Amino acid sequence: MKIYFTWFFAILACVALYAVLWPRQTTTEAERNAVAEGRTVIVYWDRHSGHEHDARRELIDEFNRSQDRVYVRALPVGYNALMEKMLTSIAGGAPPDICALDGTFLAQLVAQGCFTPLEDFVARSPHIREEAFFPYIWRMVCFDGHVWGIPTTTDTYCLLWNKQAFRKAGLDPERPPETIEELEAYAARLTIRGDAGLEQIGFLPWQPWDLTHMWGLLFGGQWYDEETGLMTCADDAALIRMLEWQRSFALDANSADNPPYAMDPAKITSFQQGFGAYMSANNPFYSGKIAMITEGEWQVTFIP
Repeated sequence: MKIYFTWFFAILACVALYAVLWPRQTTTEAERNAVAEGRTVIVYWDRHSGHEHDARRELIDEFNRSQDRVYVRALPVGYNALMEKMLTSIAGGAPPDICALDGTFLAQLVAQGCFTPLEDFVARSPHIREEAFFPYIWRMVCFDGHVWGIPTTTDTYCLLWNKQAFRKAGLDPERPPETIEELEAYAARLTIRGDAGLEQIGFLPWQPWDLTHMWGLLFGGQWYDEETGLMTCADDAALIRMLEWQRSFALDANSADNPPYAMDPAKITSFQQGFGAYMSANNPFYSGKIAMITEGEWQVTFIP
């Protein structure tokens, strides 16, 4: 009898969990009305959250009001653990219909057979054409003979600089560095060292993001050989120079052989421990702990 009740309650718990987690056809009054109208409800996982998802939701709500065939249920899944969530949903037989992913995630999941090729869909869609996209963007979703996704956004990286820090260093706040050599010179003048350690970092190539792929191209390197289909990496002298350049920022500045912008790695690590959260007013660039950064176009809205 004890074993019977144990199994009974275990099965009951599984059924309850199944009822909670399994995606329902409708979850809101708006969705119920959409189904009553004969519309198809599509589940969309958004890799963005917070105010970024709110901005996307405005567009999705506009789309839902614009026609009577489809209703999109938008869920802010967020970027953290997105890969794990996606794989779990696929293994559980309850994946979203559409998901916003980074190109790097897409390539990894395609290799595992997680997605449906879209070339037939693209061929039937008059508004989706390869020539409507930047060539390098289309190549990120079109490989191995298939189309695996539709590009929606791409990053635009640029240099941001703190004008107040420029003024204090005697630099023209309206003129940022225009060459790698000037960037190095500015970084040296904007780095402030105190008795207790670093007080301000002029520039670090990997702060706040590892943009090694971008720096490699700016140094004239090529990561990939389209003719052979192989990565070049260590065979490209320009990429080696770029990696050595990045390393030059984390050297003992007291050595006469090292550039003036170099900083002791231990001091960099110690100083970075005091950096505030990226998505907060304590972001190290906002608080003046780092004077120049390479960042994306989202900072236009993040900073205010």
